[in-house]
Amino acid sequence: MANAQKVTITVSTKGQVILPSAIRHRRDWSAGTRLLVEETADGVLLKPAPVFAETR
Repeated sequence: MANAQKVTITVSTKGQVILPSAIRHRRDWSAGTRLLVEETADGVLLKPAPVFAETR
C-alpha cells in the first residue's frame, strides 16, 4: 500500500479497537470477519483468517 493512511485509534478498556470504515471497506471486512493477529518486529499485523481450518 504505497499511500498508506496513518490514523490514530484508541484501545478500549476491554481491549477493543475500531478500524476506520475506509480501511474496512477497502479490505472488504464486514461485521463478523475473523482476523488473525500476528505480532511482528514492526508492530501488529491483521490478516483475514482462513474460512476453513488448515488440513494435512
